[in-house]
Amino acid sequence: MNLSSKNIRFILAVLIVPLIISVIWFHESNKKLIIAHSLYDSSLQTNILRIFTDNVELTTNNEINFEISKTEEMLWPGSRLSELAETGKVDISNFLLSAFSPDLTPFSANSLPYIAQDFDQAKALSEISQPYLEKVLSENNLMLLFFIPWPPQGLFLKKPLTNDTDLKKIKIRVFDKIGHDFIQKIGFTPVLTENHEISKAIDQGSVDGSLGSKTHFYDFGYTRTLPYFYDLKLMLPKYVVVMNKEIFQKLPDEKQQAILDNANFTDLISWRLSAADEYKKTMILKKDYQKPPQWFLEKAQKASIAIISEWMAANAENKSLLRDYKRYLQENNINAPNILEKISLR
Repeated sequence: MNLSSKNIRFILAVLIVPLIISVIWFHESNKKLIIAHSLYDSSLQTNILRIFTDNVELTTNNEINFEISKTEEMLWPGSRLSELAETGKVDISNFLLSAFSPDLTPFSANSLPYIAQDFDQAKALSEISQPYLEKVLSENNLMLLFFIPWPPQGLFLKKPLTNDTDLKKIKIRVFDKIGHDFIQKIGFTPVLTENHEISKAIDQGSVDGSLGSKTHFYDFGYTRTLPYFYDLKLMLPKYVVVMNKEIFQKLPDEKQQAILDNANFTDLISWRLSAADEYKKTMILKKDYQKPPQWFLEKAQKASIAIISEWMAANAENKSLLRDYKRYLQENNINAPNILEKISLR
């Protein structure tokens, strides 16, 4: 059969055009989202993030998939990870909440010493501060997806605290502004150190101790170089997972809903998984606990009251948030931290 060039062009069009359309449809219907992330690969917090990404990929039949980009985080006074998502250089960022804007209420409240000492209290504080947080994030082209809580923070030291300890000579690693001020008010010398620099700082003698959780220091093996642990339960820092708002709004409705549904699920289980991991590390490290001297506890309480009082005096919103927090604890039968009885919320 002889085919004219016109017929050949028609046959090619019939065969190729659907193929081109299917390629375009596949490209448009499949979206890769880039996540900027700074935590080490084997951490519980990284695994919680992967639960979210795996579930979104599953529920969208891989029409949304993720690439986790490891990025070294810049802690207070600013977080590069939040800026990456805000400007759209990445789609999603996971960063330390108190590093975003340490002077703003919803971010700094979560780092106040002794205000939230266990997971129930920390979850309550998150519930109360979330509306403030979402408003500020929205103004910065970001939307909240979920929290990843860290366990209660204690103090790890190379040498034990004694009555003869000269605190000023002890350099303590801190990770945010309030931690810096707290450590300084106690009498230590605070040193801001990134996560990826802690090992080097310990080995070189740049730090003699650190604020940190049992989970963090057990997983990194720092308990060998900083063997004296004081379980102060100062605060429960939170990482927050946010998404660029404009990128989210460009997604089809069903994909937006898949992200929101899985974010809500991840937020729910992240608290439970972190609490379970903290209990596990408590059992492992319990024999290594040190009892803080009474003089040190008195210094710590005095420093915390000073910091909280200064924080409340900064603006009316701060004191209002703590009032709401105390009321929430009472209404939900959650034990309140003792520090709330030592500060004036009138």
